[in-house]
Amino acid sequence: MREQRFGGRDFTLALVVCLVWAGNFLTSAHALQEIPPFLFSALRMTLLALLLVAFLKPPPRAQWPRLIAVALLNGALHFGTSLWALRMAGDLSSPAIVMQSYIPMSVLLAWAILGERFAWRTGSAIALSFAGVLVLGFDPLVLDHPASLAMMLFSAFLIALGTVLM
Repeated sequence: MREQRFGGRDFTLALVVCLVWAGNFLTSAHALQEIPPFLFSALRMTLLALLLVAFLKPPPRAQWPRLIAVALLNGALHFGTSLWALRMAGDLSSPAIVMQSYIPMSVLLAWAILGERFAWRTGSAIALSFAGVLVLGFDPLVLDHPASLAMMLFSAFLIALGTVLM
C-alpha cells in the first residue's frame, strides 16, 4: 500500500479551514456590536438552511426527536450562548480558546452517557487540556469578564452534549 503524505494541497485546505474559522470569530464579534446574539444566530442558521436545503432529504420519522435535540444543542443554543459570550467579552482570544474545551467535555460525556472507555493517556490529555483552560483563566483580560468565560464554557458543554447525542 502506498504511503499517503501531507502535500501542498492538504496544507492549503487546512490553512483555508483555519482562516475561515478565525474569520467566523472576527465576523461574529463585529456583527454582535449591532445585532443581539440570538438574532444573529438565527440569521446565520436561516442562511445556512437556505443554502443547504436543496442537498437535504427528510430523515425517517423515528430520527426526528434526536435530530431536534442535536439541532437545538449544536445550533440555536450553542451558537446563541457562544455569541452572547463573545458579545460580553473584552477580547476574542480567550473565549475562542475556552470554546475548545468542548473536545475533552465530549469525551467525558461519551464516557458518562454512552459508556465509552479510554486509557490513561487519554485521561491525562483531558486533564491537561482542562488545566490549559485554567491557566488561561489567570490572564488579566479574562479576569475582567469572567461571566463571558462562564457563558462560553456553558456553550462548550452544549455543543459537547449535542456532539455525543449526534
